[in-house]
Amino acid sequence: MRCYSLTASSDYRFAGTIAQKNEGEHFIENVLKSAAMSPGKHRYRYAQRVQRTVIERRRRILTPEYKKRRLALKKARTALRHRREDREDVTYQTNCALLDAPNTEMNNNIIDHTNSDPEIDDEQYQSIVLLDLETSGLSKDCDILQIAAKCGKSTFATYINPKKPISAAAIEANGLTNCQGVLMYHGLTVDSVPLRLAMSNLQQWLASLGKPCYIATHNLSFDGPRLFNAIVTCSLHDDFRDVVCGFIDTLTVIRRLTGRKRKGECTIAGLAEWQRIPTAGAHNAENDVNILQKILRSAKITGENLVESAKSWEEQTYGVRGNTLDIF
Repeated sequence: MRCYSLTASSDYRFAGTIAQKNEGEHFIENVLKSAAMSPGKHRYRYAQRVQRTVIERRRRILTPEYKKRRLALKKARTALRHRREDREDVTYQTNCALLDAPNTEMNNNIIDHTNSDPEIDDEQYQSIVLLDLETSGLSKDCDILQIAAKCGKSTFATYINPKKPISAAAIEANGLTNCQGVLMYHGLTVDSVPLRLAMSNLQQWLASLGKPCYIATHNLSFDGPRLFNAIVTCSLHDDFRDVVCGFIDTLTVIRRLTGRKRKGECTIAGLAEWQRIPTAGAHNAENDVNILQKILRSAKITGENLVESAKSWEEQTYGVRGNTLDIF
């Protein structure tokens, strides 16, 4: 192997590269003519052919069709990388080293949108984890884009790399967009991690609580299957079963105890308006769990009320049969 950058010819090589870029393939002919030398017919024909190719390529690069295809290919490559990262962890990023130990630290990289009031660490809620998801759509196989959870004063929150397009309805609701494979929240780039790392971090956070807990979501019929699908996809079924003893649907509990059953009355926004709780930053998972916690306290719904309606892990999940998930 030779290193030409340290030789006497390096200046000429760099000058030739710059001249070819700025003046095109004819720069050699111009140099030869200035030295009173003939470039030759073959050289002239070669330069003409190469120059035509360069001009055609530059013209094609400037067309809208070419730009659209380039962006589409970039998005496809990014989505493929994110899918591989779910199986293999991070495969490409700045300063990504081959022999580095995997980063398993919990990644709570979420934007703080509200200044929540200090919460009282009630004993009755110690075994209940309020959890919320933000997704890329309403389909069962949609991407989970954000996970937030709260148990007393302990919180967990993370964004997740998008792999699929985000529906217009989801963008309008949660403000999350997929810009060339980069997750953005209301136009600002947020740090996101592969799904496998996010789920592993969530499991570690649940384990750090010290005892098995109940996961409570508002509308378990939506969040439950998508959460469990992510658990199974990441091969963490047994790990989560060790730290989660059951599931609670706060929507069902609130409807039963308050009698509010009209359309929209038991949404997070409807309940917050009923209890006069500010909803700034709603439809962000971290803010939603904070709002839900305040709603439960304000409506005097105790931990006992929630646990009474809980279903065990075995009752709520039916396992995996082949490639089909029979869950929730």
